[in-house]
Amino acid sequence: MADIKIEKKGGSLWWLWALIALIVIGLLLWLFLGNDDDKRVSNAPATVAAAPMQQDMAPIDNGAMAAGSTAAGPITDIVAITGNTDGSLVGRDVRLGNVPVGDVVGDASFWVNGPDGKKVYVVLNEVATPNTPIEGRVDVDKGDSVDVVGTMRAASEGAPEGAAVGTKTDPLPAGITQYIYAESAKVVR
Repeated sequence: MADIKIEKKGGSLWWLWALIALIVIGLLLWLFLGNDDDKRVSNAPATVAAAPMQQDMAPIDNGAMAAGSTAAGPITDIVAITGNTDGSLVGRDVRLGNVPVGDVVGDASFWVNGPDGKKVYVVLNEVATPNTPIEGRVDVDKGDSVDVVGTMRAASEGAPEGAAVGTKTDPLPAGITQYIYAESAKVVR
């Protein structure tokens, strides 16, 4: 047999492979950890902003509100609304926590019950989404408890344009002077 000498040539490229691996690892880290400022599109259904919990709300003088005062601060007690029938609360902010849902009139309108047995009409800020199992963003059922954040509105002005409530000819129940137009509602149980 012939004796063939095999010599290893110098200049191995192991350092080049190590450099490429480090660059790839750096790009992956940047992609997954460092670039959270961009706007990512999600196909998840839109959610409603969470309403504040009752313990987060500052207490206010409900007697003054029931008398029609325009005291600063949101209405946090449903009795202040159910005890007022003259419409003087129109324009006031409302932040109710854990109020029981009575009858559900439509996909975006329902009654909430006060402890005094009186009820307040609520219209959710939603647009109609026909041919879907749940209209809008919130599924409210009779017997649920909800947190509601919104504004008192005069019933004489009617429902807001495009609201998913009632019918076009009779959007609000007869006999109410004011209602809550809810910017957000969250079912809490």
